[in-house]
Amino acid sequence: MKQTNNIEKVVQFMNSNPMNQLFVLESVSRYAKQVVENKEQLLEAMKDSMVSGEGWIKSAENWNKID
Repeated sequence: MKQTNNIEKVVQFMNSNPMNQLFVLESVSRYAKQVVENKEQLLEAMKDSMVSGEGWIKSAENWNKID
């Protein structure tokens, strides 16, 4: 079985059905909005995480800048 990377997986999903594109875009948009609206809680929840809370928030802010 071929192992796919993240980009291949997203592209395969989005290309398989036009509704999937809407699903992905809407999901990311809603989640990015939640992240930005709850920065302090997120930073606290992620303080001992391997993932940087500041980086996570920056990614959400970057998504929200895209037209």
